[in-house]
Amino acid sequence: MVNARSRLGDWEADTIIGKAHKQAIVSLTERQSGLALIYKVDRRTKENTEGAIKRLLESISEQVLTITSDNGKEFANHKAIANDLKCDFYFGHAIHPGKEEPMKTPMGSFDNIFLRTGTLEP
Repeated sequence: MVNARSRLGDWEADTIIGKAHKQAIVSLTERQSGLALIYKVDRRTKENTEGAIKRLLESISEQVLTITSDNGKEFANHKAIANDLKCDFYFGHAIHPGKEEPMKTPMGSFDNIFLRTGTLEP
């Protein structure tokens, strides 16, 4: 269902690591519309990632059915995220050369990107 992109509410989560592996950006992309939400965090920790995801999605939680991420340590608080947002949280599997294609996220235009910044305390 998620890969088919046939409904709104299926989100893909990822992190972009900053210079010297200190700061990071938590990104969320709605898979059908391509809407992208990003939040800058001081460190890529499970607590900061959880806080960023909740802050980005809590006001639109009724439009959050699933979240899919890689298996990075920063997503270790996935149960708390799923519980608070009342959604399912999935992990994408590793892609090996010669195997199936990875999930592709449509980026759309920059008009669909919203940046929220702030300090998240662990």
